[in-house]
Amino acid sequence: MAARRAQAAQRQGDKVALRGRIVGMRESGLSTCDIAEEVGIHRTTVYRWLKRWDEEGNLRDHSKPGRARKTTAEEDRRIREYFETHPFSNAIAAREHLQLDLSAETIRKRMKEMGFRHRTPAIKPKLTERHRELRLQFAQRYDEENVYQVARSGRVTCNVWGWIFLHGVGEVTEIEGRFTSDTYLEILEEVMLPSVRSYALPFPETILFMQDNCPGYKGKPCRADFNGH
Repeated sequence: MAARRAQAAQRQGDKVALRGRIVGMRESGLSTCDIAEEVGIHRTTVYRWLKRWDEEGNLRDHSKPGRARKTTAEEDRRIREYFETHPFSNAIAAREHLQLDLSAETIRKRMKEMGFRHRTPAIKPKLTERHRELRLQFAQRYDEENVYQVARSGRVTCNVWGWIFLHGVGEVTEIEGRFTSDTYLEILEEVMLPSVRSYALPFPETILFMQDNCPGYKGKPCRADFNGH
């Protein structure tokens, strides 16, 4: 137990050191994309830790307290022994047999922790000679040499976000993972606005966004950011 705690503390220290390096790189003038490339992590992760630092001044993982365990060590031992000797039993039967004041769901969770699964004895019909003949015919019919091969296109898909304007197509960027409001704001700040400036276009005081009903566009962070501008 002490060794695991020491390893966890070491991992947390390494994480905080990396996040502190990210903050320092931004203060030295590097952009989010440059930092992400330098440290080898996705720019969304860099963006979120910089945002956490700006809002909370903290780079440590938030604590995740859990509920108190509902079973004692003695109850866990009895549950384990029961399923070792009754592999085809279930949580409800175990609760009644052991007279435990626990829900069936709690016992199922302990079963999963201990590596037990609910097992049902196999009930199989007796195969006749006719059954064997039919199964052999089916196997021969769908043998690899008797099935036409389908040509694969080799195509893959990915999610992207881009913008267009009066004179054509603007910048397009790949979206990794879920498209959330934080992801959208990051793209606007790190991709969209810099690319508008790079086209040497007149930069209007007001930019009109034409958006659909994607949840990423309508989240609270987006509404707050747009209202603030």
